[in-house]
Amino acid sequence: MKQLHLIFALLACLSGLPVAWGQQLPQVSLYQRNPLQYNSAHAGWDGAARLTGITRTQWAGWEGAPNTQFLSGSAALKGGKAGMGVTLMNDAIGARFHRTARVHGAYHLALNDAGLRVSAGVSVGMESVGIAFTNLYIPDGQDPAMAQPYQQGQIAAGAGLVVHADRWFVSASVPQLLRPAFHSLAPIGGTVRHGFLAFGGSFPLSPSTELRGSALVKQAENAPVTVDLNVEWWLFDILSVGVMGRYGEGFGVQTAYKFKEGVRLHYAVDFPTNGLMSQTFGSHEIGFAWEYGRPKRAVSSPRFF
Repeated sequence: MKQLHLIFALLACLSGLPVAWGQQLPQVSLYQRNPLQYNSAHAGWDGAARLTGITRTQWAGWEGAPNTQFLSGSAALKGGKAGMGVTLMNDAIGARFHRTARVHGAYHLALNDAGLRVSAGVSVGMESVGIAFTNLYIPDGQDPAMAQPYQQGQIAAGAGLVVHADRWFVSASVPQLLRPAFHSLAPIGGTVRHGFLAFGGSFPLSPSTELRGSALVKQAENAPVTVDLNVEWWLFDILSVGVMGRYGEGFGVQTAYKFKEGVRLHYAVDFPTNGLMSQTFGSHEIGFAWEYGRPKRAVSSPRFF
């Protein structure tokens, strides 16, 4: 039955039906851990140097199910007035893959002395799609055309904007301004434009704990709007536990822990709320983040000795 679902999805793409032009960029539960992947304005926006990696295994137990890896690095420049970053992404479903490599630049402008800032960013790089024939059954194993993956690349560019203060932010971005078309891989190779709107904030509960919430609204051409919600409880900015949900699609839980060396480990698992729930072991994400130079918040200790 699982194979039939995947075959139907492939046939829909090959037939050129509108469903083939739906959500193309990967849906990630830990999106708030790697915002640079979707919005260039986040490069160096908090004054820190950061390295982030995330791997996602979707619909565990399904052969050929989506599998995604992200890697990003960013740093502040000119005393925090600018930032620069690099992102890499590899997304595969069955034999088909989608890869991106981009350089991001951002400028950060202080609007007042209370910490209100606006950040604008742009990105440029390469985007490629292809088919790895080695992952398919090939009757004629001697065909030289099937000996290595077939792929096609195009220039990619994006832009984004973030308005933020110490405890809240609002951002908007379009990572695919150029909408590259991979004609030799049509109709499965076209790229549609995606739009992202995100916002979030933190709310202190005590001198040692706080509640953080965020939302990500995604829109792709000829696809319904998707909304991700996330709520986390943090202890001393070291340990967190939280819940998340994707409207009409799924729900999950996540946790994070920060080591003294500035390394954070993240884990998230989400489950679909449709008919797939009884046929999969969920989608799992593991991530790490290393940061240096982030301004530390003052914390009042509840102990006075």
